[in-house]
Amino acid sequence: MSCANAVKSSYDNRSLSPELALSPERVCSFCQKATQTVKILIAGPGVNICDKCVQMCNEMIEKNTQ
Repeated sequence: MSCANAVKSSYDNRSLSPELALSPERVCSFCQKATQTVKILIAGPGVNICDKCVQMCNEMIEKNTQ
């Protein structure tokens, strides 16, 4: 299962409301960018990650698994 599919599966199985995930006061736990400044902010229990950080993580994983 790809990282994106694992995240989607994990997110789909949670009961997080869209309002909570899109809350303007949320920030990425990695780069500290706010919801309004990123395309997507994935909210998890106590942590959040933006699309740019997910992309960077996927690139690091790909580079280190070759």
